[in-house]
Amino acid sequence: MRITVTLARQLGCGGSYLGECIAEKLGIRCLDREIVSRATQHVALDESEIAAREERGTPFWERMLRGISAGPPEALYHAPLTPSVSDQELFAAETEVMKAIAAAEDCVIVGRLASHVLPSHPGMVNILLHAPQSFRIQRLLENSAAPTKKIAQEMVTRSDDTRKRYITQMVGRGWDDAENYHLCLDTSCLPLPQIAEFLTDFVRRRTGGHGA
Repeated sequence: MRITVTLARQLGCGGSYLGECIAEKLGIRCLDREIVSRATQHVALDESEIAAREERGTPFWERMLRGISAGPPEALYHAPLTPSVSDQELFAAETEVMKAIAAAEDCVIVGRLASHVLPSHPGMVNILLHAPQSFRIQRLLENSAAPTKKIAQEMVTRSDDTRKRYITQMVGRGWDDAENYHLCLDTSCLPLPQIAEFLTDFVRRRTGGHGA
């Protein structure tokens, strides 16, 4: 049986770490940055630009670009800027990459609305990872992703808002709707290594013991 594990996650809840752990324990690949790399073959953007834009809604980019084009008179460049590739085009490119990989091999996919866009099959397991804001802020501080608690809190709040709007825009559904997943889990309830063991066991049981 082919296995596809999708992990939707909030910023700072440990989704990337857990994705890598689950994939390693199952002996399959974890796809995260590779999706970005492959998407560059379909759209006229480099990898760094795709990484900066993913999971952010059009309204965010429109506001940012308007701010740049309306810069101070002494700025060296004043011409209005617009994205060369729309959010919808970028989303479609990443979706095609995910579909091709998931059709060819067992994998764990972190983020990118995989549970919403990939064809469902018996070996597909969709998981939503979330955690209280305080837990997520602390993780960002511990991982040096944010220099201060205030900035970490701003990152979490902004991420939740832009991700919610982006997902609604792209698939027309709430990303945190429990009906979209086989399992929803608060990652603050146990140490992450224990959660990784639990999730791996859940996937094995859900897929009939495959990946053992």
